[in-house]
Amino acid sequence: MVENSLLDKIRLDLFNYDEKAIKADVEKALEEGSSPLEVIDVLSGCMREIGDKFARLELFLTDLMMAGDTMKVALEILLPKIPKEKISTKGKIVIGTIKGDIHDIGKNIVSAMLTASGFEVYDIGKDVSASKFLEEAEKVK
Repeated sequence: MVENSLLDKIRLDLFNYDEKAIKADVEKALEEGSSPLEVIDVLSGCMREIGDKFARLELFLTDLMMAGDTMKVALEILLPKIPKEKISTKGKIVIGTIKGDIHDIGKNIVSAMLTASGFEVYDIGKDVSASKFLEEAEKVK
């Protein structure tokens, strides 16, 4: 386990939407012995706080988007480090942006939140046909 001050710094990195700092600090936390699940737990709490502030109109949509992007940077480092046998998922979710809509900001935020909350997320991208959604859902059951 790493010092609480480093985990606190990771929290601040997320609250400050600092992708460069969160990448460095997450890597350092792992090097110093923190478990990926411990760091994800800290980040999940931060994202819940950010979501609550957004719901109370204390943050803007852009804040939520930047937090989601920052969280995604951290998860890209953390998720591959979790031994498969230690991952207990709450369920599987296929996510994408429907054909004709090339914006994936909301999808990315939702995907990061679901992943951090323990769901196995299959992101099939943007501008995806309904038939592709069905095909992927059948694959992942």
